[in-house]
Amino acid sequence: MRVKNLAAAYVSIGSNLSKEKNIPKAVRELKKLFKKINFSPIFETPFKGRGRQEDYYNLCARIETTKSIPELKNLFRAMEARFGRRRSRRKDAARELDLDLLLYGKQIDLENNVPYQGFERTAYVLVPLNSIAPGIVHPRTGKTVHSHLKKISGKETNRIRKTRF
Repeated sequence: MRVKNLAAAYVSIGSNLSKEKNIPKAVRELKKLFKKINFSPIFETPFKGRGRQEDYYNLCARIETTKSIPELKNLFRAMEARFGRRRSRRKDAARELDLDLLLYGKQIDLENNVPYQGFERTAYVLVPLNSIAPGIVHPRTGKTVHSHLKKISGKETNRIRKTRF
């Protein structure tokens, strides 16, 4: 019998609908699903998009898993659905729960959007990710999370603040 290798994967977790309830619940559920998981602090991040919405709670997690990229993505989509998320064409639609697979080892899987497209330019992902993995290298750019974060305007990162539930 062949044993599957463990892969380190990084996940972005966010919510702006019932976030005080959904984020702790998501953390508990992820802890049950993955024996080896580390979380960043939670950050409150301003909504960016059209119209007015509640600000987000965002955090990142590092997991060790034997699951494949498609298995993880299916697991995350099912979890989002259990939390009440309905997919919308609007990228800036409010979310009960948003789980994005950012990185999976050093793999590049364009079909499954790994690494997650554009996260290296997104403060609400980089700030929490930098708190747990500043030296992790983006497989497409060859640069660390910390170096990507340094490129983001202070005006954007200064509006992100650590929070607690």
